[in-house]
Amino acid sequence: MEVYSKKELAATLNISPRTITRWVQNYGLPVQVVENGKYLFRAGSVVEWLQKRTERTNGWKSIIE
Repeated sequence: MEVYSKKELAATLNISPRTITRWVQNYGLPVQVVENGKYLFRAGSVVEWLQKRTERTNGWKSIIE
Protein backbone atom coordinates (compact mmCIF):
# COMPACT_ATOMS: atom_id res chain seq x y z
CA MET A 1 0.00 0.00 0.00
CA GLU A 2 1.50 3.29 -1.08
CA VAL A 3 1.34 6.22 1.30
CA TYR A 4 2.08 9.81 0.26
CA SER A 5 2.85 12.98 2.15
CA LYS A 6 0.99 16.14 1.14
CA LYS A 7 3.98 17.35 -0.90
CA GLU A 8 4.42 13.99 -2.63
CA LEU A 9 0.72 13.81 -3.52
CA ALA A 10 0.74 17.37 -4.82
CA ALA A 11 3.79 16.65 -6.99
CA THR A 12 2.20 13.45 -8.31
CA LEU A 13 -0.99 15.30 -9.29
CA ASN A 14 0.94 18.38 -10.49
CA ILE A 15 -0.95 20.73 -8.17
CA SER A 16 0.07 22.82 -5.17
CA PRO A 17 0.17 21.48 -1.60
CA ARG A 18 -2.28 24.26 -0.70
CA THR A 19 -4.81 22.73 -3.10
CA ILE A 20 -4.45 19.42 -1.28
CA THR A 21 -5.17 21.22 2.01
CA ARG A 22 -8.30 22.82 0.49
CA TRP A 23 -9.50 19.44 -0.79
CA VAL A 24 -9.15 17.99 2.71
CA GLN A 25 -10.92 20.92 4.37
CA ASN A 26 -13.62 21.63 1.80
CA TYR A 27 -14.25 18.41 -0.10
CA GLY A 28 -13.44 15.60 2.31
CA LEU A 29 -10.32 14.15 0.69
CA PRO A 30 -9.52 11.10 2.87
CA VAL A 31 -6.47 11.73 5.03
CA GLN A 32 -4.74 10.30 8.06
CA VAL A 33 -3.29 12.89 10.43
CA VAL A 34 -0.27 11.57 12.30
CA GLU A 35 1.04 12.70 15.71
CA ASN A 36 3.12 15.59 14.41
CA GLY A 37 0.12 17.02 12.54
CA LYS A 38 1.30 15.94 9.10
CA TYR A 39 -1.06 14.47 6.54
CA LEU A 40 -0.65 10.98 5.07
CA PHE A 41 -2.64 9.87 2.05
CA ARG A 42 -3.22 6.29 0.93
CA ALA A 43 -2.98 5.98 -2.84
CA GLY A 44 -6.08 3.78 -3.18
CA SER A 45 -8.24 6.13 -1.12
CA VAL A 46 -7.13 9.16 -3.12
CA VAL A 47 -7.77 7.45 -6.47
CA GLU A 48 -11.22 6.32 -5.34
CA TRP A 49 -12.05 9.83 -4.07
CA LEU A 50 -10.86 11.44 -7.31
CA GLN A 51 -12.92 9.01 -9.39
CA LYS A 52 -16.08 9.80 -7.42
CA ARG A 53 -15.46 13.56 -7.67
CA THR A 54 -14.66 13.28 -11.38
CA GLU A 55 -17.96 11.52 -12.06
CA ARG A 56 -19.80 14.53 -10.60
CA THR A 57 -17.65 17.18 -12.33
CA ASN A 58 -16.01 17.70 -15.69
CA GLY A 59 -12.71 16.13 -14.65
CA TRP A 60 -10.50 16.40 -11.59
CA LYS A 61 -9.00 19.72 -12.70
CA SER A 62 -12.44 21.32 -12.27
CA ILE A 63 -12.31 20.42 -8.58
CA ILE A 64 -9.56 22.98 -8.02
CA GLU A 65 -11.33 25.81 -9.80
